[in-house]
Amino acid sequence: MVPTIRSLSFCLMVLLTAASVAAAPVPVRAQQSGSGGQAKEEAPRLTLKGRITYEKKMEAYMVTGVEPPHEHYFILNANPAVLDPLVQKEAAVSIEGVLPQGAEFIRIEKLNGKPYSGSP
Repeated sequence: MVPTIRSLSFCLMVLLTAASVAAAPVPVRAQQSGSGGQAKEEAPRLTLKGRITYEKKMEAYMVTGVEPPHEHYFILNANPAVLDPLVQKEAAVSIEGVLPQGAEFIRIEKLNGKPYSGSP
């Protein structure tokens, strides 16, 4: 029996799918809590240097990474009073935060090394 291109393509697709599932990131788990005994998921922490922009069409503030480059995050706890001057300056800022809802959203905890409050 001679394998056809179709059967080889199918086998290759199955192998690639299995490899991508095996390489998928595993959520970070917190230490076991003393009271409940169950592990809680902990949001990944992130530190980056980036520029803050305001996307008018989406009515949202975003961070575009400078270090590491080409990363984009929507800011969940936007404070226009703090962020608008940074948008105007177009300067890179240091940001520390967590990614509570996946890879596209960030909740800022520190901005340029100072605590950040998300409420206006």
